Amino acid sequence: MRRDFAAMKALNPRYRVDAVNRQTIIDDEKRARLAAALRENLKRRKAQARARRVEEGPAQDEAPLAQAGPDRS
Repeated sequence: MRRDFAAMKALNPRYRVDAVNRQTIIDDEKRARLAAALRENLKRRKAQARARRVEEGPAQDEAPLAQAGPDRS
């Protein structure tokens, strides 16, 4: 079965569009997966940071910042 070159040429753009659409869908899915992974990573890192703060205990009372007295403006 020999196909006519003109017939193949006529079909080619459709396949190209399908391939581009398929690639766009794949790219969108990849972006969604990466975004979800990034969100999960951020949640995990925040939880780790909170846990570290709890382990360290309350911070030592530092000297209070100098406050302006009533004679200062």
